[in-house]
Amino acid sequence: GAKDEIAMETQEALLNYYNNKYVSKTSTGASGQADVQSVVAEAAGRAVDNAKSRNKELEGSSVSGNTITLKTKSYEVTGTIDTNGGITWSDSNTGGTGEGSGNGNGSGSGSGGSETGGLADSTQSQLNGDVGKEVIYTAPAESNYSGTWRLLYADKNKNEAYIITTSTISLSGIPIGTIYNGTDDTETDTKVRAALGTYGTNWNQKWLGLATSTKLKDNRHKATAYLCDKANWSKYVAEKAPTGTYAVGGPTNELLAAAWEAKGYDAKWSNTVTDDVEATGYKFDKPTGLREKDASGNWTIKTSILPYTTGGTDGLFNNGTSYWLASPSSNDDNFVCYVDGSGSVDRISYFISVGVRPLVVVPLSKIQESSTQTGKLEVIMQE
Repeated sequence: GAKDEIAMETQEALLNYYNNKYVSKTSTGASGQADVQSVVAEAAGRAVDNAKSRNKELEGSSVSGNTITLKTKSYEVTGTIDTNGGITWSDSNTGGTGEGSGNGNGSGSGSGGSETGGLADSTQSQLNGDVGKEVIYTAPAESNYSGTWRLLYADKNKNEAYIITTSTISLSGIPIGTIYNGTDDTETDTKVRAALGTYGTNWNQKWLGLATSTKLKDNRHKATAYLCDKANWSKYVAEKAPTGTYAVGGPTNELLAAAWEAKGYDAKWSNTVTDDVEATGYKFDKPTGLREKDASGNWTIKTSILPYTTGGTDGLFNNGTSYWLASPSSNDDNFVCYVDGSGSVDRISYFISVGVRPLVVVPLSKIQESSTQTGKLEVIMQE
């Protein structure tokens, strides 16, 4: 309930303000860390003011070293700031009336302790074991998607579960139009970074960590922002979905790689799709495909193929059709990453007809083992 709302609202306000203000600064070394902290300290006050206008429970905030704390009477949200300005959030109750006491759905009352229920108490290892399971969830009729959903990944630190459409939804190019255009490169950069939001920032860290002084102004960046901008995908969020639920247009390179490793597959593939990166995006080379380091540490051409069948989970990564990844390619101003119909991870111009596999992102405490269908998970909907 309120905890999820505060966590989402304050985190997004903070990151958006951070992105807008910090775009031209560097963030490496001790001086960079100090700069990050000063920006976050200033942003924290603004985030709290914004959140207070919507929820009177929020009492205040503090910044100490690389830790920021946003607090209410019954819980607090703590963020750890890295040297690139990335923020990893965690939360816990601080006493008073809790928002769940481990009754299986996180909806009871308690006196202190962490909110429990659903998958929230699982270890990351246990969560990895659930990757690929079918999730019982029904998207609104306006989405025109009535197919099944699967758990792509669940992140203990971010307190989020990412469920993905099993089928691909057609899209005739990414319709960026003029929605992220500014009057100059700086304004465009500001709009793109704001649209990336919490999701796009958290799951494109290797790219954005190199892009603190790079203007995100190209079509590839606008197209990535479109896929990450939750305002464009709200039609996939059910009316009674848990508070804090949102939707985006698909996984990023880094999220897909995290899911791949969670299934226990060779990290060589996931390292290939995330570690070869430049300030403008993730790097691919001609003739086509990703680059891979050989035994001597040299980059060679390698097309990475995702098998259709992975540990009995058919179609989780490669469902036989092409779909966008919410990450830009550094090879061309128009290129965005995608998975093609054979399972090859590659890049292509944003205006090409490639489909999407939207994600619905749910708080971990609001997804649990199904009580009616063995082997499946279910989203705990509001009454």
